[in-house]
Order: sequence, then structure tokens, then C-alpha cells
Amino acid sequence: MSPRNAIARFNALIEMCGSDYVEHPSNFKVEKELLNVGKFYLGLFLHTGYDYYLRPWEDVAPDVDVRVINWGEPDKPIFQTDDIQVTEYEGHSDKIPDVIANKIKHQGPHGKENRHLLVVIREHSGEKTYPVKIAKAVQKMKPSFRSIWLLMQSFEDDNVYRIIRISPTPQIVDIKFSIKDMAKRQKPPDFINLKRGTNNDFLSEMYTYELPLPECR
Repeated sequence: MSPRNAIARFNALIEMCGSDYVEHPSNFKVEKELLNVGKFYLGLFLHTGYDYYLRPWEDVAPDVDVRVINWGEPDKPIFQTDDIQVTEYEGHSDKIPDVIANKIKHQGPHGKENRHLLVVIREHSGEKTYPVKIAKAVQKMKPSFRSIWLLMQSFEDDNVYRIIRISPTPQIVDIKFSIKDMAKRQKPPDFINLKRGTNNDFLSEMYTYELPLPECR
């Protein structure tokens, strides 16, 4: 599914089940992971110019929460895959390196060369996050993730986010964007059907599809 569809599905869940139920930590883990990865890749478009499609992947590989197909440019598809591990953190920013260190320590060896870590952070009023300081701390850990990013929601505007690449260094990528503006930019279809051909290339079929929402229980 497209990033904008992952966000739209989550909003539909809130309308159907209520925000308190949906946002409870024990409910809709897969949908929350798709939501956060969708937000991240909407912002990453500003850095790469590429379109992306998401699929839950934890049922296939326990160290991967979401697999992403990098479609590439509209008329030049490349079908590169990114495996994303997602972790959410809400606390003092000086503890973010500890969260990342724990993820590095417990990362499974298989497929780690293609695995990215996304740390989802909610900013608090009066508290600042210092990406350069975090990047220096992470660099000392010699992380095995292909890249490590922060996804941060502004405490001033719920629609404004930043994505910050803190590994690999020395170049830190820092992108600020509006979720609403980027979701409007993305065009349908919201789903693609991918399968491998006999020459090991991806064959694609793009279409519109209604994926049923999970039930409120």
C-alpha cells in the first residue's frame, strides 16, 4: 500500500473504534507501524524524489516490521526493497542513544545489511533534540543497520514532522515537512501487486484496492 493509504487507514480506524481504543499501546501494532513508516516515506520523497509502497513483514521475518518497495521514478521503476524496524520512544532526548544501542544489540544477523531502523519520537514543549550529539554517540556503537533515522512530530503542529538521518555519518539529513501537503502530492494507485518473474525481475500491476480494516475488539 502507499504511504498515504497507510495514514488514511489509521484515520479510518480512529473514526470506527475511537482514538482512546486505537491509540492504546496493546492495540493495532501493525497499523501503527505502517502509519509511522508511511509518514517517514512521505517525507523521504523530498530527499529522493521516489515513490514507495509498504507491506507488513513481521509475519515473515521477526526483525523486520515493514518491508518497503522503492518504486523509483514514475517512468523508471527500480523495485529496490528496504526492510524497516520501528521503535517508538517518548521520554528525555538524552536517552535516545540508549534506545538505539538496545536495538543494535538485539538485532538478528540475517538480512541486517538491508535493514533500517526508524525511531519514532514525539517532541515535548521546552525540550530539544540534538541530532549531531546523538549521531556522534551512535557512531561509536558501530551500528550494523544500513541507516538509522528519527521521525519527530512537532509539539506545535501535529501535521508537521521532521525526519533526521543520524547514521551513516558524517552527513546528517534533516527534512521538515507537512503530512497533509505530502499526502496530497501522492497520486493513486494506492496498491501494487508484485511478483517475481522467471528472470528474477519484479513484474508489477498497479491498481486500486479496498483492504478491509481490522475489527474493534
